[in-house]
Amino acid sequence: MTSSNATTEHGTEWALNLFRPILKDLHLQSFNNNTYLRTSLKKYGLVKHNMARCVIVPVRYKFTNPNDKGVFVWTYNKKKDMYILYIVINENLYGDNLKHEECVKRKLITTHEFTHCTAAMLSLSGIVSEQLIESLQKNMRKNVDVIQAVDVDGIMSEYTKEVKDVNVSDKTDLSIRKFDDDHFRTGYENFTGSYYDLNTDYLFSRQLFEEYFNKNKMQLFKDLIKQGSNTEAATLLARATKDVITQKYLDKDFVVEKIKTTIVPDYVKEVAKYVKAKK
Repeated sequence: MTSSNATTEHGTEWALNLFRPILKDLHLQSFNNNTYLRTSLKKYGLVKHNMARCVIVPVRYKFTNPNDKGVFVWTYNKKKDMYILYIVINENLYGDNLKHEECVKRKLITTHEFTHCTAAMLSLSGIVSEQLIESLQKNMRKNVDVIQAVDVDGIMSEYTKEVKDVNVSDKTDLSIRKFDDDHFRTGYENFTGSYYDLNTDYLFSRQLFEEYFNKNKMQLFKDLIKQGSNTEAATLLARATKDVITQKYLDKDFVVEKIKTTIVPDYVKEVAKYVKAKK
């Protein structure tokens, strides 16, 4: 669910629209180590936000500890006046014939690290002096955080509402860390939205859903409701839901909950207006 200030200049929706095309083009679910975005970042409109000097380098790396799943780090190249942003993902998360659940976990990890990358770009966009660059770098080095397998289980539980307001002491095998807005925030960025909401929207949003439930399907959906063919309309929605879950490696409960709470209510209003206008 997006925050109330999502539509402000530097809110959640603004960030989603700006950075999601980059996330898509990184292909973090299937990339090889020769894949990175450099000068092409300029095409995303980042020049006016002073982010075009950023180079995003995704890396598949064999961690010494197999339970370490991902980390985000960055460095500043003073000679080239360029920021190198590394999204490092454990090599053991990739392979042929993986189960859907394994791909879902990889999607959670890569999206989590890209949210850290987003926070870095937003922070770097407002920094103009070497002193501030060094200060930010020192601050982020202190907070370099490797996401581990147990963290992924906690995130999945939280997103699917299996764990909600549960005392950690009640869990013997699972220590749940909260990855809220503060976890991602550096303190240097001009961002009024919520990183937690942004991370969630990177995973699944109406914007993504409507890549599968496009205008033509929405029109058919409205017509079916108008005709009283509610079962057929629900089937149309269910097919698109199944496709996005399967093709985008998403957890079923998480997607269904998001559709029920953030998408269907808007669709109901649109259908009501359509039916009323056609009378």
